[in-house]
Amino acid sequence: MSTTDIKQAIRQIRRLQDDASKALSSAMNRTIHGVGTEVTRKTKEIFHVKTADVKGTIRFRKAEPSDLEASLTAHSKNLPLMRFKTNPGKVPTRRPASTKSAVRRVGLTPVGGAFIAQMRSGYIGVFKRLRGSRHKKVTRNGKTYWSGLPIRELYGPSVPGMMGSRKVIQHVEQEAKRRMETRLDHEINRLLR
Repeated sequence: MSTTDIKQAIRQIRRLQDDASKALSSAMNRTIHGVGTEVTRKTKEIFHVKTADVKGTIRFRKAEPSDLEASLTAHSKNLPLMRFKTNPGKVPTRRPASTKSAVRRVGLTPVGGAFIAQMRSGYIGVFKRLRGSRHKKVTRNGKTYWSGLPIRELYGPSVPGMMGSRKVIQHVEQEAKRRMETRLDHEINRLLR
């Protein structure tokens, strides 16, 4: 075997290594985006949350042939309780016997002392009076009304908290494994053509 043959064999091996890294990074990137779709779908299936609320928090880090690591992260604060299922679903004209809410897709449960109100800014939320708050007569801009301040808004879990539930994680791990095997097979077959 001549030195030219050896150099050519080394070049082919290096090219194969480069192609394998490209195939692996491509499979990882396709998989991680598929996992993003799955985590959104499964979170929505378990919790009363909108697709936009979940998708808007997800960030992807793509794999490169030189850095074979892809990741999916989610960042958000706790979502206001109004973003989940509430009954009544809007500001009622007459105060109901109780305000009910459901974060998970199970029955509505009463939230003691909660009420739905619209702030002067137009923002609607589920609120609760703080301990020690009293109703008192207030006159503002010539109008007299009863005010029971201070109040605080009620919140449900954050998107990462919902994504971190056991059912979501188990489903996503299985789906990631299945998708990665399928994508890797596809990329390797494309390479061998």
